Amino acid sequence: MLLQELFEEKNKELTSVYSVEINKESTKVEYSSPPENLEEIGFLFVIDEDGMMSEDLMDIVISYRLANLPVVIEVPSKLLSSEKLDIKYLVQLANNVDFAVSLLPPNKNLDPEDCSMDEYAQIIEKMVDELLQKPNFDKFIYPISNFFEYLMLENILSPEALKDFRPEQKYITDNFVQAMSKEDSDKFKNIIRNKLYDFYGGKENFDLIAKTMIDKIVSKAKGMFKDIVVNYIQEQKQQQQQN
Repeated sequence: MLLQELFEEKNKELTSVYSVEINKESTKVEYSSPPENLEEIGFLFVIDEDGMMSEDLMDIVISYRLANLPVVIEVPSKLLSSEKLDIKYLVQLANNVDFAVSLLPPNKNLDPEDCSMDEYAQIIEKMVDELLQKPNFDKFIYPISNFFEYLMLENILSPEALKDFRPEQKYITDNFVQAMSKEDSDKFKNIIRNKLYDFYGGKENFDLIAKTMIDKIVSKAKGMFKDIVVNYIQEQKQQQQQN
């Protein structure tokens, strides 16, 4: 779908849309601010001759982010496997412009010249290596961030409890679950798992760090709930005093 099509009456009810493409018409001023109905948008990465994001796409993404619309930049895997696009540049760009990244898996039914799953696995490895060198990087990277969340669930529950686990988010289902076999999915999880174990000095150290992170999240959630209850009680007292 082209960006300008989102402004048509028939698309006024959409809350999220992905794989949006741009052309010269997309750069018109009337499309420089996102439709009010959108809650998230995903743009297909457009590369220029220097391996950078195209200027037209960059302008639109910055404009939409200034409007506080969450943006996902979807990167075809062959751009990375062919090294036309540099992973370091992609991570830096995501951090500077403030968007999520989706590393789209190969889909040979749509593109016979796409990379293989083995090449895609190498992309995942290189991206994990890059992210581990940037501990303050907090942008979501599909599917790596999802697999990391899965590892957190393993620490809360157990690998056995997640044996038949399948994500429910439609974007994940449409773009990753349906494009990968369970064997491929497990392979990528193991790549990330082993990279994290190596980085943190083994499984025990990683489990300790994961537990600490989970404990902090639970503690913060308890504090937020306490604040909500306290504020509610105070509001009730004020209302009683006014009455």
